[in-house]
Amino acid sequence: MEKNEIVARAKRAKADNKDKIITQFCTGQKVLDVGCIGQDRNYAADNWLHEKVKRIAQKIDGVDILEDEIKILRKNGYSIYTIEELQATNNRYDVVLMADVIEHVNDPVAFLSFYAQFLSPTGVMLITTPNANRANNFINILFNNNYSVNPEHTFWFCPRTFAEVVQRAQLNVKDFRWASHYYTSSRVSGVYQKFKFTLSNLLISWRSNFNPNMIFILTAKTAKSQ
Repeated sequence: MEKNEIVARAKRAKADNKDKIITQFCTGQKVLDVGCIGQDRNYAADNWLHEKVKRIAQKIDGVDILEDEIKILRKNGYSIYTIEELQATNNRYDVVLMADVIEHVNDPVAFLSFYAQFLSPTGVMLITTPNANRANNFINILFNNNYSVNPEHTFWFCPRTFAEVVQRAQLNVKDFRWASHYYTSSRVSGVYQKFKFTLSNLLISWRSNFNPNMIFILTAKTAKSQ
């Protein structure tokens, strides 16, 4: 997909549950889960994404920079590499999963290029990341002239800017989708927070570019058609 096609797709695409989409792509596949230990859920949590994918994938390996945690998880039967260990393998994967990781790195172009080498000839790279144009940002600026962001984030992408990153990394966008909130209204407390959550959903129903999260499905430029 070219950048103008991605922008057009963003205008009409509907949001779906992140875990549902990831499960669809990873079921029965060989998966590399990049930045698997932290993700948006701690590995000690019941809904840790890596564990959920492990249940449905043919094979799953993780890679992370948290060496102490890697040692702990290996003792519990998980296959998780350091970056240096992964480089020493000849592993290729059907799915390279990056769940809310790309916004933490120093150089997203180099990051994508590095992990593209672990794709099988018909493999896909599945990336989730927050949307810079999300409704919550608009609402927080409107009412508070401020916005919230994870202090560990180095980048915030919209469909256009991430498409440019993909292009510079010499990859293709196979598909683009929106992902809904990672939480439900039952987790929202307080009158003001509930008001913001309701208003956010109203804006999203009006304009798709207000959706909170993005999902990009990428392939290598030399990937065979599937």
